Amino acid sequence: MRSHPSSALEYVDHLWVTPRSQPNDFTVLKIEKAVWMNGHWKIKMESVDSPESVKAITQSMLWVERHQLRPTLASEYYVSDLVGCEVLDDETGKAIGILDRIDSPQENELTQHQANDIWWIRLVTGKDVAIPATKEYVVAIDSALKHIRVKHWTDFQ
Repeated sequence: MRSHPSSALEYVDHLWVTPRSQPNDFTVLKIEKAVWMNGHWKIKMESVDSPESVKAITQSMLWVERHQLRPTLASEYYVSDLVGCEVLDDETGKAIGILDRIDSPQENELTQHQANDIWWIRLVTGKDVAIPATKEYVVAIDSALKHIRVKHWTDFQ
């Protein structure tokens, strides 16, 4: 189960850049090159070619138009498709909360294998519970219905 396919920017030719301090201000920048390296994207954008121009967009939010992203494979999901989904207990079918956020750990430098994503569920009680995004805990995902079925989630309360 992957929520951050390394080829996500494969078909993207431009990004919307929004400074965190000015969320209503944006610039569209053309991508010259994008490479997935060591668990991060390295992106070369047109006209960002000096320390000053890099500093100007440092800590900015980057946006991409959905139609530019490649289709996901059966076991891949974009984070935006999952966050906000209702999370259901697989045994009872009852809603236990909402998928609040996803933490994606870095590649292990020794093994070059990536650990599983960690899914943070905001329970209906208001408490946050973190579960690994593995088949042992995540039973089914229906991103169209915005439902995720999980089991053994009480192991992490």
